[in-house]
Amino acid sequence: MLLVSVLLVVRAIMSLEELGQASSAILSENYRSIAATSVMTNSIAGQERALVRAASGSEREGVERAFREGETWFFQALGRARDNITIEGQGAILDTIQARYETFLSVASRRLRADDTNPGEAAIAAAVHEVLAACDRLRELNERTMYQASSAAARLARRAVWAMAGAGAGLVCLGLVIAMVLSRRAVLPLQRLLAAMKIVAAGDYQVQVPVTTHDEIGAAPRRLALRRGRETPPGG
Repeated sequence: MLLVSVLLVVRAIMSLEELGQASSAILSENYRSIAATSVMTNSIAGQERALVRAASGSEREGVERAFREGETWFFQALGRARDNITIEGQGAILDTIQARYETFLSVASRRLRADDTNPGEAAIAAAVHEVLAACDRLRELNERTMYQASSAAARLARRAVWAMAGAGAGLVCLGLVIAMVLSRRAVLPLQRLLAAMKIVAAGDYQVQVPVTTHDEIGAAPRRLALRRGRETPPGG
């Protein structure tokens, strides 16, 4: 019983350690992917604002510089997201994001050139919407995975807690059994000796007290026997 309880405690501790490591790894990977998605979303939003400034006739060089900076930030974030592909379907969503973003760049470039093929606001908005929709899918996938990982971690934690509780209850029960056995072994000779002393005090010198131990408690019945021999009336 003691060995089983110890094994349960050890297993529970190992489970908690595994829980910590797995949760940390999963949450870290998903967090980096979500952070990259936020950068992509903010980048294309900034590029859309730059296109609005271009349409209003703002200083062309500054607008194009802001637009290209957003493009750089977007592709850097897309690369970080690709470095953290750990979920089934994540790679396909990233491919969709890249394809739709390249379509947006094609449309936006015509706006920046301000040539005869300059697309209207509706075309720009539609291209941006397609990219943002794909980014939202990526974020939702990571959030759902994080929730599932958290639920699995909670289940593992509950099992570990129950295992430790079971081990603790087992150790308590074992302690009670051992205490009862030891107390019985200690108290029973004393009870027998006390009963014998009462009988002797009542005048019955024939009582016998078995000697079951070799300590002070076992010596008492021997001393009682000697005393009984001295006090036994003649012919008793």
